Amino acid sequence: MKVREERMCLALLDEVWPLLELHEKELNVFGRELAPDVMLYLKAGNTGSFKAYVMRDEDGTIAGYAAYWIQRHPHYEIKTATQDVLFLEEKYRRGRNGIKLIRESEKKLKEFGVEVITQYTKTFLPLDTLFTSLKYKKIEHVYAKEI
Repeated sequence: MKVREERMCLALLDEVWPLLELHEKELNVFGRELAPDVMLYLKAGNTGSFKAYVMRDEDGTIAGYAAYWIQRHPHYEIKTATQDVLFLEEKYRRGRNGIKLIRESEKKLKEFGVEVITQYTKTFLPLDTLFTSLKYKKIEHVYAKEI
């Protein structure tokens, strides 16, 4: 399995779409239809404010992805990466694939000047053990409400 940064473009979006649909079915909290703002992602990818890391198997098939919004922290003079999505297709969730995807993403983000990475998990699919083993600190709880 190889992880590499891939430029956000329509071809990548088309290729990753089946996994995005699986991701939505597994993690959709509010029951809304998947409708990403494609132009926003394309523009952000072109300006360096969005980074996508794709894990592919030996045949080149996408096994999963990790993607982050890059910005200056609004309170501190540091560059941060905030997770947009982190997903591995279920058949690849064995061994150390998840760890490899995260570590390779971290390495590339650090090379890009990122100093702090924020990861999110769903309460019904906690990854606390994984993230604490990778030296992440649990720093806040996030609440959401449909209004």
